[in-house]
Amino acid sequence: MNLTKLCAIAALASLLKLTARAEEETGLKMADLPPSVRTAIRAEVGKGRVTSVEKVTDDSDIVYDVEIRKNNKARNFTFDSEGGLLDREVFMDEVSAPVQDAIKKNAGAAEIQEITKTVAEGKTSYEVEYGSETAPRTFTLDETGQLLEKEVLLTETPAAVRETIRRELAGKTASDITETFDDGETAYEVEVISGKSHYSIAIDPEGKVVSKEEDITLADAPEAMQKAVNEMARDGKLKSLSKITEDGQVTYDADIKHGGKWDSATFDTDGKTVQ
Repeated sequence: MNLTKLCAIAALASLLKLTARAEEETGLKMADLPPSVRTAIRAEVGKGRVTSVEKVTDDSDIVYDVEIRKNNKARNFTFDSEGGLLDREVFMDEVSAPVQDAIKKNAGAAEIQEITKTVAEGKTSYEVEYGSETAPRTFTLDETGQLLEKEVLLTETPAAVRETIRRELAGKTASDITETFDDGETAYEVEVISGKSHYSIAIDPEGKVVSKEEDITLADAPEAMQKAVNEMARDGKLKSLSKITEDGQVTYDADIKHGGKWDSATFDTDGKTVQ
């Protein structure tokens, strides 16, 4: 689904922390950071100061969570391993009036814990964490305040969707259920953990499974796909590869990093790019 791909890119730093794979956090000093990351942090600090730096490692992915105090406010930033800014914490008075109104509408009377602004592929989104500190929930808005997705509980889904989720989860665990809104269509995306595997399914309001997306290795892809991805990643590095099954058709989404730039492409089983 189009929304799935957009939100996955926009929420890269968050997704690293939600996977079922092992993650390691290490506290660092500025002197311990790569030069490009130090430079990027200093550009944001200005006359402020860095209060904490955490290196988050998930498989081969590394990001840096940084807290900066400036103008009597502490805010969080996430940088990639080459100093690229992935997201930044913002405050209510720093977002547009339509986004403020949308945040108040979707959060209701619940307390706003954090607002994270992400710019990916020229598109801005805001992930809002609200509710209690011990059990927060999230929703995501675009730059106009349009609701893109929101975290929901199983009891908040339609009966047909609940029945499908329970059937699909037999012997497995759901880490998240997200209601998504894409071009007027609503779906429920469920993150499923089964042993060491991790995948997501999308269910329409009538309870039909419309797509499945799972992380795979390049070796698991068809030979033609492997050649196409290797060609695309010749001077870069493959960071993620997903197999997507939708309406009986299989495609593969590849995210490749070339220096500080991300490239994404979708391939069919013959290794040809598709729109």
